[in-house]
Amino acid sequence: MPYRLRSASSSDLQNLLSLIHLKSAFDGCPSAVTATAEKLNQTLFGLQPMAYVLLAEATSQTGSEIGSEIGGSSVGYASYHFTYSTFLAPQILAK
Repeated sequence: MPYRLRSASSSDLQNLLSLIHLKSAFDGCPSAVTATAEKLNQTLFGLQPMAYVLLAEATSQTGSEIGSEIGGSSVGYASYHFTYSTFLAPQILAK
């Protein structure tokens, strides 16, 4: 299935939260999620984001989005953040 990656925005919060809950259920810890749309909005899309999110979206052969069972075309996500080492000086992508 073709897909595309794009940066998440605040309009993706409900889809992202659904994906987070699906991931926690898959990992066997569904009650571990305390994130809310409000917390995600503050920490991911505020003036100084603490992390960034990429969404994977299913597409058709022509590039148009395909809907999914979670209410949108998002089929996965990846989050990442940077750290800074004063010893090394460069920004480091944290996995």
